[in-house]
Amino acid sequence: MSINLKYALIATVLVLAVFAVFGTIVCMN
Repeated sequence: MSINLKYALIATVLVLAVFAVFGTIVCMN
Protein backbone atom coordinates (compact mmCIF):
# COMPACT_ATOMS: atom_id res chain seq x y z
CA MET A 1 0.00 0.00 0.00
CA SER A 2 2.71 2.45 1.00
CA ILE A 3 4.74 1.45 -2.07
CA ASN A 4 1.84 2.30 -4.39
CA LEU A 5 1.40 5.61 -2.56
CA LYS A 6 5.10 6.41 -2.94
CA TYR A 7 5.00 5.70 -6.68
CA ALA A 8 1.85 7.80 -7.01
CA LEU A 9 3.56 10.74 -5.30
CA ILE A 10 6.67 10.33 -7.48
CA ALA A 11 4.51 10.23 -10.62
CA THR A 12 2.66 13.38 -9.53
CA VAL A 13 5.92 15.23 -8.89
CA LEU A 14 7.29 14.15 -12.29
CA VAL A 15 4.14 15.32 -14.07
CA LEU A 16 4.25 18.69 -12.30
CA ALA A 17 7.95 19.05 -13.16
CA VAL A 18 7.23 18.30 -16.85
CA PHE A 19 4.44 20.88 -16.94
CA ALA A 20 6.68 23.44 -15.20
CA VAL A 21 9.50 22.91 -17.72
CA PHE A 22 7.09 22.96 -20.67
CA GLY A 23 5.44 26.14 -19.38
CA THR A 24 8.83 27.80 -18.93
CA ILE A 25 9.87 26.91 -22.50
CA VAL A 26 6.58 28.23 -23.90
CA CYS A 27 6.88 31.48 -21.92
CA MET A 28 10.49 31.98 -23.03
CA ASN A 29 9.48 31.52 -26.65
